[in-house]
Amino acid sequence: MASNTISTSLPIVGSPAAAVYAYKRYAKLGGGGAVAGWALAVSGICSSSALATIVALGGILSGNLAASLVGGLAIVLGVVPLGVGLLMLQRRVVCRCVERIGIAATSVLHRVLRRRLGEKISVVRCVQRVATLRLTRRDAAQVFASSLLNWLLDMACLGCAILALDGNVPWQKLVLVWAAGAGASSFHLTPGGLGVVEAALTLALVGAGVPASIAIAVVVLYRAVSFWLVLLVGATVLCTVQWQPQRTSQRTSQRTSQRVSADPVDCVPRCPRPTASARAGAAIAVADGASLAL
Repeated sequence: MASNTISTSLPIVGSPAAAVYAYKRYAKLGGGGAVAGWALAVSGICSSSALATIVALGGILSGNLAASLVGGLAIVLGVVPLGVGLLMLQRRVVCRCVERIGIAATSVLHRVLRRRLGEKISVVRCVQRVATLRLTRRDAAQVFASSLLNWLLDMACLGCAILALDGNVPWQKLVLVWAAGAGASSFHLTPGGLGVVEAALTLALVGAGVPASIAIAVVVLYRAVSFWLVLLVGATVLCTVQWQPQRTSQRTSQRTSQRVSADPVDCVPRCPRPTASARAGAAIAVADGASLAL
């Protein structure tokens, strides 16, 4: 929710900024940078493939050959290569090639930015860590089903908005109408696609046979639920996540200061009790000193 808020709040750079935030949050949870990057890549592949599948099926149901081709090409040209690339990392030859590419890219960026980005061994360890990760068929099916359910529920929200305003839902063209809004929002020309998504959805609804007055009201209701409500919840989560660590550190410092003021003796460092070996060594040193004195 927090990363979604960042993505929808910033124009053009919203998606990269959200990806960086999610990467840092995942890595901070203990998974490490390699696991965080792998998780983001897999979730992006599943989400894109689910969207392309819905568009392709919607084109088939509505008899729109162009939409079916667009959905199929998106899967073949965009999703399949990324998935195959992650699977091919498990082969040693491919893994070494990726390591060399990563080291070369790091060296080039170091020369261009004049800033040390990391050691070569870090790149090699990161690639090797990603190569050891596995996603079972059951887990992959669950991730894909979750992505598919996410898109379908968003499309159902549009259909419910039409029904709530006593409009006739164009069931055969509903997928394409919703896909027009989803495609317009993916460009991130404005924060959350404001203005662009509303215009695309209104034109698509009117083209599907919905009266213009009802189409405008449907778009306003749909965006209020699917965008503004989600943005409000995400902003609350983001503020809570950012505020909680600061509050925890403040409480820790307050407790420490209270303990210091209550018992100042505890602040004095105490010498550790000598161990048995230390006592034995001290006794031997005293005996040697006494013999030398005699």
